[in-house]
Parts: sequence; structure tokens; C-alpha cells
Amino acid sequence: MKVIYCNPRAHDAGIIVLILNKDTDNNTWMVTGSFDKVVKIWSQDGQLTYRLDGFITTVTDLCYVPRNRTLWVACGSPSAWLYDPKSGENVSEFIGSSQDDDLDTCKYHLQLLKYFPELNEVVASTSRRHIMIWKYNPHGCVTTITLKHTIHSLTYTSKVPILLFSGSADGVVNKWERLQANHFMYSTEPFPFSESQSKLAELKGLLAKNDARSRLKSSRKLFPHQNRPISSQYCYRNPAMPTASSHTHPNTGLLCSTFVEALDLLIVGCEDSNIYVWGFDPVAVEVLSHMEPAEKLELVRKYSILLHHDTNNNSTADKQSEEHDSVTNRVAGFICRNVFSGHLSCITSLAVIPKEAGFKSTYMLSGSWDRRISIWDLEKGKLHDTFRNGAPDMYDSIELACDGIILDMDYCPKRNEFAYASADKLVYIRKFHPNGSRMPLVNTLQGHEREVTQVKWNNVIEKWVTGAEDGSVRIWTDDGMSCLQVLNVHGPVTALCVDLTNGGIVVGAENAIKVFDPEDYRQVQTNHGHTDAIHSLIHIPERHQYVSGSADKTIRIWNAYRRVPRKKRVKMAAHGMVTLQTTPSEVGELTDDDN
Repeated sequence: MKVIYCNPRAHDAGIIVLILNKDTDNNTWMVTGSFDKVVKIWSQDGQLTYRLDGFITTVTDLCYVPRNRTLWVACGSPSAWLYDPKSGENVSEFIGSSQDDDLDTCKYHLQLLKYFPELNEVVASTSRRHIMIWKYNPHGCVTTITLKHTIHSLTYTSKVPILLFSGSADGVVNKWERLQANHFMYSTEPFPFSESQSKLAELKGLLAKNDARSRLKSSRKLFPHQNRPISSQYCYRNPAMPTASSHTHPNTGLLCSTFVEALDLLIVGCEDSNIYVWGFDPVAVEVLSHMEPAEKLELVRKYSILLHHDTNNNSTADKQSEEHDSVTNRVAGFICRNVFSGHLSCITSLAVIPKEAGFKSTYMLSGSWDRRISIWDLEKGKLHDTFRNGAPDMYDSIELACDGIILDMDYCPKRNEFAYASADKLVYIRKFHPNGSRMPLVNTLQGHEREVTQVKWNNVIEKWVTGAEDGSVRIWTDDGMSCLQVLNVHGPVTALCVDLTNGGIVVGAENAIKVFDPEDYRQVQTNHGHTDAIHSLIHIPERHQYVSGSADKTIRIWNAYRRVPRKKRVKMAAHGMVTLQTTPSEVGELTDDDN
């Protein structure tokens, strides 16, 4: 055989292992490991692509796993180092579920690695003559993001690039953006709680100054409801912002959050009874939107004869609009733009009523441990009204919304109704109206035996879904007149969301995620990986993923349940075939089966 190419200085020491791997995109690499504690990835023609170093000892073996497209390196540690060969990045910390935390304390190290595609298993030998096996789990965690505090809330924006936001127990909002290099790694930008407090202090100082000025000009008057300046939603003589002593919960956890796409606002509810509104920096957006390349005018002048005048103007306007939406705002960054104060305890739920629902502005409802509901005008950035009974001109006519604390809330655009779950074991459904005195009670959902922690409107099947600490999930008609189905999830329901693609019911039952089919209500998928209670669940339909946040201080990303088309299900059932929920291209985790 004739030598086509030879690299006499591929490594500084002897080469121990060489493998040739190919992924599903027909990318082919050669990977070598050496006594010099370096792994190198080469192209097919022998050109160096990536150099991987920083290993503790000599590299003893290499293994490529095509199911999750990772390169495993055995290098004198009790667990393998995982790399993405396409980008050369170390993704070990983002695939934490593929390794057992207890292995770090073991006094042995991996020596040999081998992947068996027929079994979807990785087999390894150790220095203590043990055999270890990792098996591919299609329902396993795709990515794990580890933080220092409990995760309470999650939300995201669907605009490109897709951004994920998490609220944690220390009051910090983290913005996450997936890197283009691979699907495992995420970049982060924290929004510190100190900035929120600075904005709150600024608003308090401004309000105190305005109050002093108004007292000097005129005596206190009782304004009509339509034109009155709302100083408080509870009582006329209460201050507009409660004092710190009225806060029954001194912590700073961000218990709920939502992103308003129409206004590009991130809104988070905090345990300190305040609602913090984050948005793109308007000053930076204004500056960036007017920045143009220096050579743009010269190019337009040079090629203007080739462009129709109207076409040039339209294309320029469309381009500027697109850049403003997808690039300018992201570059400008987020700042705390407003603080909504008025509740007396933890903010537990937020529900946005879009302008498309037929109202003059975009409104938001907020629920709290104080059992009251506030209506906020997001476009004007202020309190609009509060839920109460009585005539509009009766200023002191205020009513608590329920007998127990409010734990969750959602809005139904079909019927212009909102529902809120309470600790009194009930769910209340009311008509929405910007006037707080015109929100009548439509129905009450009764049936749960313990606190109702979750309520969601399923827009796909047009039904209400509730979950409670009694370990049950109930599906109700759209008018709330009857309960259609009761699902037992074998544990308290701590989080719940609706699959926006197929209407599946995604339940967080303690530390497990369980997915139920919306047609026959059978359990079709279970995701294990969290080690503590799940506090928040969202579905990102653009990526076919579920995202969960937990008290174990991790954010985990999972493949969403994909329903098999009806015709295919009937055909498979006729042949006695088992329905699979995943495709070979899906990325899951490798779980440790045996030590």
C-alpha cells in the first residue's frame, strides 16, 4: 500500500489511540490521543482542526457516540470528558445527567471505552477491573445548566434569536442564549437584583417628591373612579407603596415570570411584593437604530441607477425593521425599566391580556399571597385598577379575590376569562374587564382535595387543566361546568405546562416530568433527572423542547413529546408494532446502568 499523507509531528509523544468517526451530517474526522496528554481532531485530508488539552494524565482511549454527537475521552479520571467534535468545545458540564456525581469520589479511573450501536450503550473498563455501562435514554436530558440557587420561574421569547430567562431564589434574572457552535452550550447574562432595587428606590423618591408637592397645592380630595389618580388599590388612605415592614416575606426569590412579545418586556414577580419590568434599553436602541455603515451612502449612490426608487425605499425600510427586531434590541441589552408596587406579599402569578383581545391597551393581571388581584396597564407602565365589587364610584369597595392565597393564574382568550388557583382547594373563573368592578364570577372548579397549585388554559383542546398537591390533574370543560378527566400523577403537582404543538399535558410531579396525551389522557413520556422538586415548566415549540427549573439548582432541557400521525398509529396498531416517541436524530442522555 502506498502512503498518501504523513505527518511526522502529529504529537509530541507516542500516539496511543486513533479513531475515525462520522456523524449523521456526513462529517468525518480522525481523532488521536497521545502520551503528551493531548487529543487532536483532524480533517479527512490530515489537517489539524482542533487541539484538546488540559487533561490530567495520559489519554488512554477515545469513543464517539453518534446518538448525542459527543466524543468521549478517558484520561485518568473516574468519568469521561465529553467534547463536541464539530466545535471542539468541552460540553461535559452541560451533559451532567450522563455522569453520576458519586463517581468523583471513586478511587479508580476509566481506561478503555467502546460504543455498541446495536445496543446504544457505551462500555468502559476501569483501573479496579470494573465494567461500567451507559445506556442511551431518548427521554433523557439534552442539556443541564447548573446554578448556585434554586430556580423558581422560567419564560422565553420566540423572536430570533430565542432567549430563555430564569428567575432564581437570590433575585437574579439570568438570560440564556444557545450557542451556534453546538446544541449543548448556552451563554448567560445575569440581571442583578441590585439594579431592580435601584430602580425601586428611584421610583420611591420620585413618588415621595410628588406627594409632598400635591399636599402643598391642595387638600386631599376623593376623585371619581374614571379620573382619579390611584394612590392605592386597597384603601384611600394607604400609601401608594407599602413600607418594608408590611412585607411578610423578606426573601428575594422570583416566583413567576412572563415575556410580553408585543412590547418586548420581561416581567418577573418577586417575593418582596414587587413586580419588576425589564426591557431593552431605549437609549441604546435609539442610538443603534441610527447607526449606518460609512460606506452605505457611497454604495447607494454608486448603484442607485440599477434600483427602482420605490423598491429601494421599501427594501431599506424592511431591512431596518428586521434588523431592529432581531439584532438591535439584543445588542442594546436589558435594563430594569419599571417597578410595579402595591401588593403586600409574594407575587405568585402573572397573566397577560393582549391588545388583540379587543381592549385599548395591553393589560396584565397579578395575583399574590395577599389574596388580591391587580390590573396593570403595560403600555402606560402603571396600575390601572384592582379587582373589587360595588359601583365604580365607591372607592373603598374592595374585596379579596378568594379565601386562600393565590398560587397560579392563566387567561383564556377564547372566552375572555381568567382563572386563578387558590390554597382554599378551589379554582375561580372570572370574566376579564379593565374595570375591576366588572369582573363577575363565572364558575368555581371544585374537586381537588388539597391546595390547587397550577391552572392552565389548553388552547389546543380548549379546556382548563388544573393540578394540586393531592397528586391529581383534572381536565375541565371550557366553561368549567364539569370535570372531564382525573389523572393521577403519584405525587404533588409542583409545575404544569401545555404542549403548544399537540396540546399534551406536561406535569411536574415532585422531581419527575410526566407527559399525557390530550386525546386519550394516557401517559406517553416520563423524564427523570432532577433530584428535587420541579418549580417551573415551559414548552419551546420552535425547538420541540421542554425546559424545567428545579430546587436542585439546575435548568434541564428535554426533547418534547412528538405524536405519531393518526394514520400511522392505526397502521402500527394493526401490525402489533410498538409506537416510538423519538427519532434517531433526537439527542438524549446516556445514563449509568451498571457499576
